Amino acid sequence: MQADRDRTGAIPTFLHATHPMNAKIVKAFAPRSEEIRTARQSMLLGCSNCRKRETDKKFNRCAKCKEAWYCSKECQRQHWPAHKVFCREVEGSGILKLVTTFFANRVLNGCLQIALIQLLDLFDKKPSEPPLRVQIDVGIEPAELTDFMCVFMGQESPTSHEMARGGMMQVNTITPLDPIPSSELSSSRADTWRTGKELNGPELCFGIIEFCNGESEHRILFPMSRLETSLSVICR
Repeated sequence: MQADRDRTGAIPTFLHATHPMNAKIVKAFAPRSEEIRTARQSMLLGCSNCRKRETDKKFNRCAKCKEAWYCSKECQRQHWPAHKVFCREVEGSGILKLVTTFFANRVLNGCLQIALIQLLDLFDKKPSEPPLRVQIDVGIEPAELTDFMCVFMGQESPTSHEMARGGMMQVNTITPLDPIPSSELSSSRADTWRTGKELNGPELCFGIIEFCNGESEHRILFPMSRLETSLSVICR
């Protein structure tokens, strides 16, 4: 890879190669798209204001940030004073769809489980008070290496005018947070903690996963549960 422009001002050329079996290996391990779609559809959204769960009635999302959902116009109006502090306009569908797709993918979810078990030393731990908390900072990067390098070096991609760049979610950091007693959790975190124990059992739910995007204060919350299948992979 040529890192700098030459004296004529020509744009560097980026070359990369992948293993010829790469596509077949990924296809062999990757869940089918129908499986991921079904898993995503089973995830219930919560109203950002009243915490009501989405069932038959479809919720409306904030058209600006794409990350807050409301069961009614009245809830959206009531929540605006708090939401406007964090609401930022984003391109496309935002990170919510990417995060839920990540969680719905059993392979990626399993890799995250393994990382959390090792990071938080959950091998022999049992859930206790206060609930554990971890923050996962994610970003959206170009899927093609050539596009990524052009963006990284502040250059124009050769294909940027021909078609939209494909993107992928990148996990930047996984950071343990200070525990907070469940009695002092915010309503959204307390609801996530309670739902996790109801769905996965109190013996397997350890805390709360908080996805964020850079410096944004907005959080997408999931219960942190230990899957025995992930534990068995580590112990082999």
